Amino acid sequence: MPTNLGPEAISAVKAGHADVVAMYAGDTQIFPNEVVLQSAAYTDTSNMSATGGSRIFRVAGEIGSSYSLSGAATGSYNLSVSPFDHTITASNNNQCDSPSRSFPITLTPLGNTTLQGGGSTFTSTFTQTAGPTTQSYPLTGSITVTNTNYVTTTVSGQLRWAQGASWDIVWSYSGSNVSSANLFRAPASGSPGTFGGTLPGSGSSGSGTATYVMGATPVSVITFLINVSSTGGCYTPNPTSLTSATQYP
Repeated sequence: MPTNLGPEAISAVKAGHADVVAMYAGDTQIFPNEVVLQSAAYTDTSNMSATGGSRIFRVAGEIGSSYSLSGAATGSYNLSVSPFDHTITASNNNQCDSPSRSFPITLTPLGNTTLQGGGSTFTSTFTQTAGPTTQSYPLTGSITVTNTNYVTTTVSGQLRWAQGASWDIVWSYSGSNVSSANLFRAPASGSPGTFGGTLPGSGSSGSGTATYVMGATPVSVITFLINVSSTGGCYTPNPTSLTSATQYP
């Protein structure tokens, strides 16, 4: 609600000989008829690390200026101190293959507030860098399996491996980014059976001779695999596991 003298907005108000800086009706500034925001921008627009952090969006202008923010910050505000800082926090973006992301903020003046320069908005942004890219590395090795105790049973007319069947397993693996390895059988459901001998463990490479004895649950086929865990979190083996020939009864 501007203060006018006739059709024109008044340019000055005095109390005696002194100029009045501002007049209010309740919380609404009615003089001067316009207040100006000089600037609104991030104090640092350089790329932020993927690990995250905080940036300051700083608004400067005449006290009483009103504005709204959209984007990385939202809401409507009345400038009571100048400059005023809005803190914008970026969370950790350091996961594998996370894309870079931006944090734009747009300020729009409200009411009798105008922007220095005559524009309709102030906009500022910064970018947070992407997370690390997953890298593939070669996984080499082999699993050779020999049946040493042939024990089968028939279930619903189908021949299956039965409890007590056993195998010798010669295994090896190597990968530059392997931290540990595990030997297991598939399918894994039912009675798991028992491994013995030398089994893979920690380290980027290894070899040995293991044994396996069937548990109580009959299965139609058995395969032995080596799965590995990778160092650094953003590495994946190629192939994803080493697999033996399928063992049919």
